[in-house]
Amino acid sequence: DRVVGIRDGRTSTEIRRERNVQDGTVDEEEWVILDRAGRLQLPQVYVDTLAMQGRVRARLESNHVSIWPSTAVSTPEEPQEEVKIWRPSKEFAFEDDPAPMVSETAVQINQLWRTFQTDVEEIHAVQNVTLNIPSGQMVVIKGRSGSGKTTLLNLIGTLDEPSQGDIFVEGQSISGLTQDEKINLRRHKIGFVFQTFGLLPFLSARENIEAPLRLLRTDRHNRHRQTDEALALVGLTNRSNHRTHELSGGEQQRVALARALVTRPTLILADEPTGQLDTVTGSNIVMLLREIAHQTGITVIMASHDPKVEEAADHIFELHDGQLMTIGEQDENR
Repeated sequence: DRVVGIRDGRTSTEIRRERNVQDGTVDEEEWVILDRAGRLQLPQVYVDTLAMQGRVRARLESNHVSIWPSTAVSTPEEPQEEVKIWRPSKEFAFEDDPAPMVSETAVQINQLWRTFQTDVEEIHAVQNVTLNIPSGQMVVIKGRSGSGKTTLLNLIGTLDEPSQGDIFVEGQSISGLTQDEKINLRRHKIGFVFQTFGLLPFLSARENIEAPLRLLRTDRHNRHRQTDEALALVGLTNRSNHRTHELSGGEQQRVALARALVTRPTLILADEPTGQLDTVTGSNIVMLLREIAHQTGITVIMASHDPKVEEAADHIFELHDGQLMTIGEQDENR
């Protein structure tokens, strides 16, 4: 009967429903939209159009609220909450690696199935999925919890084995690869970003980012150079020596992105990367992933059900009970 939305720890919307007993129809009314400090929030286009950056006046009418700029300058009763916004630099590219051709196919999936056998039934986590993912794009795989998003990412990243079908990464079939070959593929070609960040708490940001290069036995000079470059790309050069507990959630996720970038992969797999972040910080991470894809040519495949993530995506694939339902492509001029 009531749907209450929570954003950044505060009530953001409330929808009240009334059901008609006779015909079963439902009438909905959306009641309130509040900002992070509990104040009335309007879409940014209204604020820009009406020049409402300062204090405004409001009056409750019979069926709406009238809001207009205040002519008097007064001190707000509550201090405005400071929100730190970070955006990636426009100059976002590796110095010595040219971007791959965007027209190429990064991942090709053919009639893919993943079935789990339980004591009483078979569970088809992925069912007959066929799709092509272009290079240099930000792609979102959406769907409810349990729809198969994470399973599909794990299959693409060779962390799981398909029951049927095949996956091609940059034209190479991964079905016939040995375990050592799959490890080599993950270390060189694929970067992983997790919802829980996955950082080692006893290491600094720099040391966390360096870890994949140590596994590749990269020499000291190149290891330091690539780590410095990855830190600069995510805007954390001045936080490089801070340990995990000294970083905010958004900074930790940017360290995780830098760790995924440092090996110069061609593919980044991100599983709900904004799931533990507030709205503003999550938007920053989405913008960073979009810039990674568009300016470096790295393909970003993200599992998410966050509407803000979907708005920034170039392509959207929707899963429902393991089946591919719809394919969407966003406006490239957005």
